[in-house]
Amino acid sequence: MKTAAKLLLFDLDGTLILSGGAGFEAWRRLFKKFHGIEDAMRCVDGRGKTDPNILKEAFLVNLKREPTTAESKEFFTAYERMLKSIVRTSEGYRMIEGIEGLLKALCRREGVYLALGTGNVEAGARIKLSRARLNRFFPVGGFADDSSHRPTLLRKAACQAARHYKTTFKGGVYVIGDTPLDVSAGKSCGFVTAVIDSGVVAREELVASKPDHLFDSYKHPQEWIERLGL
Repeated sequence: MKTAAKLLLFDLDGTLILSGGAGFEAWRRLFKKFHGIEDAMRCVDGRGKTDPNILKEAFLVNLKREPTTAESKEFFTAYERMLKSIVRTSEGYRMIEGIEGLLKALCRREGVYLALGTGNVEAGARIKLSRARLNRFFPVGGFADDSSHRPTLLRKAACQAARHYKTTFKGGVYVIGDTPLDVSAGKSCGFVTAVIDSGVVAREELVASKPDHLFDSYKHPQEWIERLGL
């Protein structure tokens, strides 16, 4: 009997890679360029949030207002150009240990499909993944371009993956992340949630978010396969 297809939606920052703060560094430089503000991201917490919502928070913190549509467009156009050079030279950039091995193992599983489900805009996501050569595992995904509302972009990711892979995911959809916001978004969609303790968020916060699965690392792919029923 053919295995029912399963979809794994991976978050990006803290789940697949750590950019060494490349994204926030690009944003910091852009706030200085456009608004003359030094260290604009100092009081902004971007963990688990979508890029448009991070930008909105940064505007509220620093300018006491939300960005206009024109300002948002200008910002993200400039962000793409600036992020490329910063990611290329970021000393703190690294893949989360063991992730490439897990992705390769998952690609060998019958009926298991991969996609991105990230709060990054797509251009930023692809730039961040390119240095680690991880884009090859994710031909499709849901991004902040699709929606600034994380549950909505996850649902769109699942729909887009179904179209791309030409299948339905009767075996279930799994959200893989590293923050409580990944868990809450996945649960609101009725998806299975799994988090990796990559050190971005305190472990007690991850436990309190009550994911369906909590993993210490990617070092043992078979553990993921067995626990997630893949």
